Amino acid sequence: MKITFITPPYDNTGSGKGSKAKINYGNFPPLGILYLVSALRKHGHECRLIDASSISLNHQEILEQVEEFDTELIGISTMTPSAPLAYELVGFLKKHLSTPIIVGGVHCNAVKTRVLEESPGTDAICIGEGEHTIVDYVAALQGDMPMEEVEGICFRDGDGNIVVNPSRPLIMDLDTLEFPARDILDDSIYRPLPGSFKRSPVTSMITSRGCPYGNCTFCFEAGNHAFKFRRHSPEYVIREIEETIVPKGIRELHFWDDIFINKKWIESFTDKMKKFGLTWSCYGWPTYVKKEMLEQIASSGCWAVFYGFESGDQKLLDLIDKRMTH
Repeated sequence: MKITFITPPYDNTGSGKGSKAKINYGNFPPLGILYLVSALRKHGHECRLIDASSISLNHQEILEQVEEFDTELIGISTMTPSAPLAYELVGFLKKHLSTPIIVGGVHCNAVKTRVLEESPGTDAICIGEGEHTIVDYVAALQGDMPMEEVEGICFRDGDGNIVVNPSRPLIMDLDTLEFPARDILDDSIYRPLPGSFKRSPVTSMITSRGCPYGNCTFCFEAGNHAFKFRRHSPEYVIREIEETIVPKGIRELHFWDDIFINKKWIESFTDKMKKFGLTWSCYGWPTYVKKEMLEQIASSGCWAVFYGFESGDQKLLDLIDKRMTH
């Protein structure tokens, strides 16, 4: 099957800062989609990415690319800020195509069946991790299994009723996943924000899912929506860098893990990371970081650790369950 994945044309920089640049600064490759592409390829499917949130495309331009590829399934990934634009895109595509459309992303995890209620053109949504779900959904579309047996989706049946299937268990061993399909990217459209990198080209990686802390009351990674924390082995991450990033000439990495620094994992990772000569940055949690750990990651190319200092007011820090002092 031929599958086109799309990010809606949401201008993150323009909406917040008024920029009118054709390329939207501050965007990185949609890693979630790239994992889905790898899973589908393993089962013989052909995939294409239209990253309309990183380079401004109108609905007609997106439609033309979808038709050019002879697309048999459209997958759209959206966050909550871009959801209205995703719904508009779905409506436009459905006016011109009968192609099934499945929507995924954190917005679906948050509001679930509301997506189907608010977006009449959406045929199904994926809730939770999608690597196995998308493969089964395609199998169901091809008649190889009943749609009712696809874990992790909500869909419309033949009468237009919304059907909620059982949820899919989390992927506990992340090392069983294929590397994200970076070869389908047009790297020229990605531009990090000024001051957020030392060398270019730069790209993003993620080595874990969930947050090892997971208590901040304002965060999606806390409460009912939170995923259990799991992490790739250092060996997996090193192989991913060696096989999918170094060959592309990438000089810097930005690790997007909610909290990257963990003593035992870091010790093994940094020893192996030194051979690449890459610079990198990550996110950290102040109470987890020790001087010797910072010295260790610096020796392997880390130049910045970004912390979430939400407030200097202790009352507010306590209110959001930050569990640290100002």
